[in-house]
Amino acid sequence: MEIPPKLKECIENNRGSLSPITDPDEPLQMDSLGLVRVIAFLENEFGYRIEDEELLSENFATLRKLGELLATKRRTGRSQKIKLSPQESIPTSSVNRETERSSPAS
Repeated sequence: MEIPPKLKECIENNRGSLSPITDPDEPLQMDSLGLVRVIAFLENEFGYRIEDEELLSENFATLRKLGELLATKRRTGRSQKIKLSPQESIPTSSVNRETERSSPAS
């Protein structure tokens, strides 16, 4: 399977200061955080589900190996991005701080 340009860009962005990949058999050399980001990208943007048992270093060693893994999978559809309002995303207190300060202590 050929790696889509959008995915290749994501991989490049998660390799730090390493030079761009030109050979599909060149090691990706991603750290664990970069790998997690790429997996999240695969699941959220392309709809692939990466199972726990597939989280093996050899599956993510090169572009070719990653392409082989993705060739065995079916897309589940893109996940829907949920946008929360500020009230839903950050818990806030309903107590007004000014009121709290000006109230006499009991």
